[in-house]
Amino acid sequence: MTLRTYIWSMIGSTFVCFIFMVYIINSFSPESAGFMGIFLFFIVLFFFLVSFFTICGFYIRRKKSNNKTEFTQISISFRQGVFFAFILSGILFLQSQQLLFWWSVALFISGVALLEFYFINKD
Repeated sequence: MTLRTYIWSMIGSTFVCFIFMVYIINSFSPESAGFMGIFLFFIVLFFFLVSFFTICGFYIRRKKSNNKTEFTQISISFRQGVFFAFILSGILFLQSQQLLFWWSVALFISGVALLEFYFINKD
């Protein structure tokens, strides 16, 4: 897969996930949707955020540094996009379950940061 194909597929998946997210928000009530409606919302939100953060991270990385190959930059951007999406989706899930406290957010972010430091040092 070429880089151009990858970028366009990420843009397409961002658009499709955004359309699904708008549909889910307009179609389901959080009180009556049950587990499946909430689950679908968070899955679509996660994939939307992964695509969005990957594209944004790649373009920022591409503008700032020219010393790494583009495929290395896109893999790092994808990994960090997954981490950011996991943090935001997790925080929103904790808020929806009324379990969001400052210490739970701090533990959540520090756990993801430790995982990112592991991947940075592994390379």
